Order: sequence, then structure tokens, then C-alpha cells
Amino acid sequence: MNKNFNFKRPTDFSAVSGSAGEELAKMLGVTAAETSAETKPPQIEMLNLDFLDHHPLQHCYSMDEEELEWLTENIREHGVMEPIHVLKKENGRYTILAGHRRSEASRRAGLLQIPAIVEQLDEDAAIIMFDSTNLGQRRSLKPSERAAAYLRIEKASANKHLDQHKTSAVIAQVTGDNIRTIQRYKRLNNLIPEFLRLVDDGSISFICGVELSFLSGHEQEDLLTLLEMHHKTTVSEARARMLKEESQKGELRLKSMEAILFPKKPAPEQSVKIPIGKLEHCIPPGLDKKELLDYIINALEVYFENRQNDKVEKNEEKVE
Repeated sequence: MNKNFNFKRPTDFSAVSGSAGEELAKMLGVTAAETSAETKPPQIEMLNLDFLDHHPLQHCYSMDEEELEWLTENIREHGVMEPIHVLKKENGRYTILAGHRRSEASRRAGLLQIPAIVEQLDEDAAIIMFDSTNLGQRRSLKPSERAAAYLRIEKASANKHLDQHKTSAVIAQVTGDNIRTIQRYKRLNNLIPEFLRLVDDGSISFICGVELSFLSGHEQEDLLTLLEMHHKTTVSEARARMLKEESQKGELRLKSMEAILFPKKPAPEQSVKIPIGKLEHCIPPGLDKKELLDYIINALEVYFENRQNDKVEKNEEKVE
């Protein structure tokens, strides 16, 4: 099984082109002088695993048991190949920024210490590093987990007054997601919890969830009620796009939702075969098929109209 669960922080920021490299340095709290090619590798320390605490936001990420088992066996055989990244706390303990799985797997493997890089970062830079490394290393994250992480990175970088477009470009390099994908993930934060769960469990697709995120909270609740009434838990991407378009025009109501999702099928046309031989005495000779059809339809319409007139006259007589 070829898996890479480790994160290696780039210490040579010149490898990242232009202003994006400067933004990466700002996000991680590195000064311009430290970004030169002559920068020495960061100091690696051996820390006791008992001195490590999970990051307060670690509960936002689920751990895949299969990956942990694989990583535990790998560490038991080869040791920890890459250091974790931590922040030192005032009480002498450390908060893990990157390497929660490596730390847990090391404990399971029976290790007492783990190699670590002690970072000097402010709170916002720490969040950026924590979330970006989780996003970059964990490909099995739920869409809701990725969406929340990208939103936290956006808020943290805004607190540091970083250029949002440049920040997204840098995070795209770290995570492997392109900027458009990152924007779509952030849109999922506009979904009500019920629809976000449907995206997570695959009942509706990621793109469908993005389209539905453009509906207001009230519209989403109406949509959920409508789906429950019809015992449905899914919406196609095409239908979701139509709902989004109607919402943006301000014309999305419960009835229009139902018309989009559950359109009424037109009744099939009925046909009947008429033995022309029985009608020859009623039909002028020499008519082709189209003329014959028009003649019969007109005759029926006249007959129907006369019947209606007869009913009206009879009703009038009863009234008198």
C-alpha cells in the first residue's frame, strides 16, 4: 500500500513563485530574511508524547482507522520519517499543529518520544498551518470538514490582512485543490445541516450541494420539506441548477420547486380506429386522409355544440 501521511514544511520559500511565496511566509509567520536559500533547516527536538496535546480544533477532523493501523505498522518498522509541528504552551506542554495521526500511531507503536519542530507562530498563523496541513494530507475528509477548514483559513488570513486571492493560491499549492475547487468547498458552508449531511454521505453530489448552497436558508428548508413529502433524499445536478436559477430570479416558491423536481407527465394521446365503411354515407367522396380527419373532427365539434345548446334549452324550460 503506497500512502504518504506525512507533512514536510517547505523551508525554502523561493521554491514558491513570486508574491505567493511571500504570502506563504506571512501566513506561517516567517520573516523575509528567513526565506533566503541560505536558511538553515529548522531545529528538530525529541519530545515526550505525554507532553503533547491535541489542537482545540482537532475534533473537527475524523481519523480513518485503516490509515492509523497502516501508519502504526509503518512507524513500528521504520520509525517516524517526518517531524511533527507543535506550539509550546506556557505550562511547558505542546499543542500539535501538524502530526496528530503520527502522534497517535507512535503511541500505538509503543514509542515514548517523537521528533518535532517547535513553531513560533501567532494564533491565526497556527490555524492556517493546522488546517492547511490537514487538508493537504487527508484525502478522505468529508466535504463538510474541508468546507469548514477552508472557511477557518479564510478568516484567519483575513485577520492577518492577507490578500485573499493570493492566500487561496498558496493554500491550493499546499492542499492540491485548485482555487475553483476551494471556492466551491467554501460555498458548502451556506447549506443547512440536513443538506450538508446528505453531501457527506453521498446522497447528493458535491456539485449538487454547491448549487443548492445558493438557495436561502428558508428555501432550503422548503426544499427539504418537499423532498420528505415525496420520500426522496436526492436531487440531480440539473434540477439543482434550475432551482438555483429560479432562486436568483426571486421566483422560487414551493409550487415552482415541485414543478422543477416532480414535473407532471402529460397524458398520453388516445387513438381509436374508425371503420370508414360505416361512415361512407356521412362523408363526401374524394377526401384524402388529412381532409377526412378534419371533416370528422369538425363534424364532432358541431355535434358537441348542438348537444350543449340542447341542454341549455332544456334547463331554461325547467326554470319556466
